[in-house]
Amino acid sequence: MRFLILLSLFLLMKSASAEVGLRDNSGAQLELNKYHFIDEAGKPATLGSYFSEKKPVILVPVYFGCPGICNITLNNLVATLKRVLPTAARAFEIVVFSFNPEDTPALAAAKKTNYVNLYERPESISGWHFLTSDAATSKLLANELGFTFEQDPSSKEFNHPAAIYVLSPEGKIAVTFSGVDYPRKDLQRALREATEGKFEVMIDRVSAICYAYMPHVGILSSPKRWAMFFVSLALLGGALFIIRRRRA
Repeated sequence: MRFLILLSLFLLMKSASAEVGLRDNSGAQLELNKYHFIDEAGKPATLGSYFSEKKPVILVPVYFGCPGICNITLNNLVATLKRVLPTAARAFEIVVFSFNPEDTPALAAAKKTNYVNLYERPESISGWHFLTSDAATSKLLANELGFTFEQDPSSKEFNHPAAIYVLSPEGKIAVTFSGVDYPRKDLQRALREATEGKFEVMIDRVSAICYAYMPHVGILSSPKRWAMFFVSLALLGGALFIIRRRRA
């Protein structure tokens, strides 16, 4: 009986997590030149082309048509960067890549224009990069970062966590910021320490997950999760019924 209860609770938790989330890959070295993207101007580029010997890189996985927290992620990042003394392009690079293979360079260009204007430092324009790619490339890079997402089969939108990554000039993951809150002091320290080759465990503020177009059901955003959810409820209900019958 205890086994049934434990199994049902495990399945409930499993239905609530599984495919979407973050894992801490701090210190991992990305293979920069194996990732091929198309930039906002429609030109091919490797991820490694945005790294130099001296400047760290802020790497942001989003998708440009996201109806949820992707815009919040970028808006909050810009709000913090406006309070950081060093300027993008001079002191660091910002690389935003889409994990939706349907996103286009034209959409990437529109996003870049919007966020460079929002940043209010026109001299930083060469330090902002908005990239698109095929599904395999973005999935592989996201996996190396520890960023797990899935596409909702009904809405075709994406369920995904929110995070930004500060990478060293060599392409090692120095700091992962989980969620959508990026305090100025923490981000400044992360940029400085990434340049110095120091690494931290994931900074977990308030984790945020974007579940596409299903606010009324929260995490249960796929048929597989619904099935697991109902099976676990049935097991738990059966176990509780048997317990009540035995006590009667």
